[in-house]
Amino acid sequence: MGDSERAAHADAERDFIVRELGRAVGLGGRNRRASSASEQARVSVTQAVRQAMARIGDYNVPLGKHLDRAIRTGTYCTYLPDSRIPGSWNV
Repeated sequence: MGDSERAAHADAERDFIVRELGRAVGLGGRNRRASSASEQARVSVTQAVRQAMARIGDYNVPLGKHLDRAIRTGTYCTYLPDSRIPGSWNV
């Protein structure tokens, strides 16, 4: 209609909508699964624990191996050392 201001506004709005739709769609145009806040927190905690264990293992290999065997992450994080393997730690 010859209104360049309205055309520029419509272009900006269209670009915004395209970006938002792109964020809402996963790979190959499939729906992206929405995770709950608790699931996101669980994944973050698991990642942080695993990274910390890896850093510990870099400095103390036996302790890193022990923690890798004894710590379980998932819905709950647990520390369950193998009672068949005697061990003591000097701190």
